[in-house]
Order: sequence, then C-alpha cells, then structure tokens
Amino acid sequence: MASNALLTNDQRLARHLNMDATCLRCKGIYENIDHIFRFCLTSKVVWYFLFPASKHKEFFHKDTNAWMLQNIKGTNLVKGRSWCLIFGISIDIIWQNRNQSIFEGLISHPSDRVKHILAKVEVVHEILKQSMKFNSPGRIVKHKGGVRWNSPPHG
Repeated sequence: MASNALLTNDQRLARHLNMDATCLRCKGIYENIDHIFRFCLTSKVVWYFLFPASKHKEFFHKDTNAWMLQNIKGTNLVKGRSWCLIFGISIDIIWQNRNQSIFEGLISHPSDRVKHILAKVEVVHEILKQSMKFNSPGRIVKHKGGVRWNSPPHG
C-alpha cells in the first residue's frame, strides 16, 4: 500500500488503463489509496464502527504512511483484541469489498462489513492462541523475544 502498488483508479489512469480516477463506490473524489482505505464514505463508516469517537480525529489526520505504520504497530486493545490485528483485517476486507463492489456489483452494508471483520479477527485470534500453545518443530512458538517459527527437523 505504501508504495502505491495497488491498482486504484488513480493508478489505472496514470497507466492509461482508465479514462477517469473517480471513486466508483461513492462517485466522489479521486480514488487513491488514502481515499479507498480512509476517506471514502463506505470505508469511513467502517472505521467509525470499530473504534471510539474520541480517536476519530487522530485517525483521519495523519499522512498515509504515518497512519499505516502507527496502526500496524498499534499495541492497544479495541473490543478486547489487538488493534493491529483488527486494522490489518479491516484493510483486507475494505479492499475486498471495494473490488466486489466494482467488479461484481455486490454492495454490503457497513455493519455487515464490521461483523465480517470482527468474525475474521476472532478466527485469527483463536488460531494464534492455539498456535502459541505448541512448542514443537514446525510450529509457531511464543518466546521471550516475541513470536517465531521453528523449522521441522530434517529427514
């Protein structure tokens, strides 16, 4: 995302693959990374559902790279889960939703997207929790320095 590698409408226009950079979801502003993930109304509503109103101003007023890094490295808990996990899954779901809307004509309500995000967060959280219980080769293990993967023995 930070390197503008996603094929947004502004990138498609720059590559002469499109005649217009307008966001096809909100029919508004120029569609770039920042617009898709933060400022398009269809995305903004999802973020409003996910975290407290007291954090909204800070969330929407950083440059894209600082915003991304701060949220990926976020260690605080939201809804009892790690914010960086919620954030990463939210970005994935927002991108999927954008593509489904544009290429398949599928439109989902923001509350349905939030439910999908939170359900996926729970699945990933449980997988990580289970993975950390094992300390055998080929498994993810928790150790003093964080999480690491042990390779299986040769043979």
